[in-house]
Amino acid sequence: MPQQQGDNPQIGGQPAGQPSTAPGGPLQASQAPASGGLQAVNPWAEDAEAVAARYRVPETNDVTELMAFIFYLRRFEAHDTQTYTIHRKQMPIAVKAAAEKIVKIEKANYKPTLEQPEPTSNAYHQASMLILIAQVQTLADLTAAEQHELYLNVKKKLEVTHPPKGDYLLATQLATRLEAANNTALAAEAYSGLAPLFQRSDDEEVTEMGKAFSAAARRLSLVGKPVEVVGHTVDGKPFDWKAYRGKVVLIDYWFVGCKPCRDELPNVKRLYQLYHDRGFEVVGVNVDESRAQVEAFLKTETIPWVNLFDTMSTGDHPMTAYYGVMGFPTVMLVGKDGNVVSLDARGEKLQELLASLLGPAGGDQPVQRNARTGARPPQR
Repeated sequence: MPQQQGDNPQIGGQPAGQPSTAPGGPLQASQAPASGGLQAVNPWAEDAEAVAARYRVPETNDVTELMAFIFYLRRFEAHDTQTYTIHRKQMPIAVKAAAEKIVKIEKANYKPTLEQPEPTSNAYHQASMLILIAQVQTLADLTAAEQHELYLNVKKKLEVTHPPKGDYLLATQLATRLEAANNTALAAEAYSGLAPLFQRSDDEEVTEMGKAFSAAARRLSLVGKPVEVVGHTVDGKPFDWKAYRGKVVLIDYWFVGCKPCRDELPNVKRLYQLYHDRGFEVVGVNVDESRAQVEAFLKTETIPWVNLFDTMSTGDHPMTAYYGVMGFPTVMLVGKDGNVVSLDARGEKLQELLASLLGPAGGDQPVQRNARTGARPPQR
């Protein structure tokens, strides 16, 4: 099943950014309780001091105790909404503080050499990785300069001879989160800079992700360039992209279970009605596996525009692979000349771009701009 954005992208089923080993076993990111198990209020709610104590870093200099503290927080499961919300906010902060303390202790106890300037202990490696993980998880709160420094630090992890798989997973999460945060320039730099490091791996899944990174870099460089759209419509007919010449076209990648896609749908429908007679078209690119499910959704929603569907790709349309679509919804707005105008034409911005390209339409009213959130691509 496709994953909503915010879930960690995976390679081989392991959540991104998790160290491979730690005292007591693999460190697992805290997860929300299963659907139906999350209470709105916990009748036995802890007092404020008990909650604060959970996230207070131990005063010890014992690395084993600090790692146990980190392990506890990352395994902690909340059973009510309030506790879960607090944990999602406080856990990365506390883990990062404890990891920084471990790094400081390990450096103080290590004598650097020219050949090995940094500590070689497992605790140091784990703590260094956890600091990066915490920074990636809170990436939206970082400045542009801090995001760039974080990218360089993650890239450095992959430049060693045989990086562990967890480092690749963290790099994947970083690149996709940069794009989700609308730092398009740095996301493009990350995709293109990390791709060759992925492709030199002996792991087939990692090299495949490297190819996807190269494709994503291609997509993020499309503004001002032509785009090609290929495939078959939901009813199996060959799609003719040439028929759309001279039109302003929104190419929209989506799947039925994508909530952000559904949230944006009323806005696209409204603008389609307003601007269709002026030359506005929409082409959907669906990545679901079930044609029947897609047909039922299109009928229920009375969607008037063409949608592409490829049963031979087992859920991945060829265009998602060629353009490295890493999350949904992903959109491309194409101008009358066939060149891409925008890669984030949603909500109010889509309305503004259509007014600029086609002129104001009667009844065109401002709408609240949607946030840049979406869903993860299907994991195969």
